[in-house]
Amino acid sequence: MIFSKKPERSVRGHSIALRLLFIQKENLNWDKITKGLSNFSKDYLLRKNPHDTFENTFPNADQLFKSIATIDWYPCEVYNELIESSTKVMMEHGLSAIDINRAAGRFSAQYHFNSSLSFILSLGSIPLTLTLVYKGWEQLFSGGEVVVLRNVTGTSEAIVKCNFITPLMEHIIYGVIEEFMIRKNIKEYRILSSYSDQNGGAFFFKGIWS
Repeated sequence: MIFSKKPERSVRGHSIALRLLFIQKENLNWDKITKGLSNFSKDYLLRKNPHDTFENTFPNADQLFKSIATIDWYPCEVYNELIESSTKVMMEHGLSAIDINRAAGRFSAQYHFNSSLSFILSLGSIPLTLTLVYKGWEQLFSGGEVVVLRNVTGTSEAIVKCNFITPLMEHIIYGVIEEFMIRKNIKEYRILSSYSDQNGGAFFFKGIWS
């Protein structure tokens, strides 16, 4: 249930589903991506059909996407490995890990703007929109906590604690914030970000706009 106690080191299926949609959008080589998944992750994803192989059950990203329960909790390893493996596959085409995952973040924001949340996200000021985003992040990660340092017109600062999530998440969150700036028709903005591995990992963000 959505209000059940958060398990340790886990992520909502919603985040995994978004990454799988991004993988499909980019038409990435699924075989190469799955080679980057550990046996632990494959076995976990295959737990409802343990008598078949991962390759037979999930021959493509869409089949795995259809099996993901968006409000359920999944081990962080599954999410991290999908991000890291798909990033490596895209880097074979000369793209940087930063650009890849910022694009993934913008894709995630676009998905939400085109979903049932579009009306809510389109209304109000940027600080209000970012407040909704911050609260959403807290629900997606079992170690999730957002410490808002400042969130007023022109400036927003926050520490996002996403414990045990890949450091590449820094660039995904950057892309999410960037897309919100674009959707709000902000012409001049600057986003600063950094990552610390203390206490399982946390990301600092500061957005400045006019």
